[in-house]
Amino acid sequence: MTAGYEIMGTLVGDIDTVWDDAKAATAGFKAKLDEAGVLSLAAARDAVRAGLAMATGTIAYMRSPEYRSADTILLDEGAVPLWRLKWHEDEVAKEVGEAAASGKNLNAVPYKHADDLKKGLVATFSVSAGARAGRTAYDIIERDFWAGVKDALAKKAEDLAYAATHPLETATGIPAWAWWVGGGVLAVGVLGILGLVGYKAVVASGPVVVGSALRRFSR
Repeated sequence: MTAGYEIMGTLVGDIDTVWDDAKAATAGFKAKLDEAGVLSLAAARDAVRAGLAMATGTIAYMRSPEYRSADTILLDEGAVPLWRLKWHEDEVAKEVGEAAASGKNLNAVPYKHADDLKKGLVATFSVSAGARAGRTAYDIIERDFWAGVKDALAKKAEDLAYAATHPLETATGIPAWAWWVGGGVLAVGVLGILGLVGYKAVVASGPVVVGSALRRFSR
């Protein structure tokens, strides 16, 4: 068994035990992310924000005198995948802009790189948990993260269910009633065009066709 070490003046036990606890907390966090399913653009945007807050908070903690003066340093700030979350921040912003420009519902459009974002969030949580010690610390990290994304996840579930029954509206951003009205107008327009084409064809045929028709009806 490895020697115990202190964080903020508290003996937290042997390093192996602390690390095992952190891994268990990370597994629980990953399981909840998996249960969340597909991340909509709105949920991904909130998840990136919460993940960045987790990452920057962990880096700030790692730079604190309490952490730097610990007998054993398990991790340093280079282990925090900040660059990965920053990349997703840019990608989410790009996809949100495209979806908003076309009038699509951000809660019903999946984020294209959601799987990789989840991996980055799990990695961030793992480092955050590894840098701290104790179930209380893990619970606080996790609580803060989910507080930042719970509303978007709840709205995502509702709007994805709607999208499943309204695929045309979701894909185009045009309400279903507009498609019905537009379809009717289009049908009338097509019939009108066909009628006009037919009329012009008769007129273009000249007196022969018209005279023939008059003779037929005058008998």
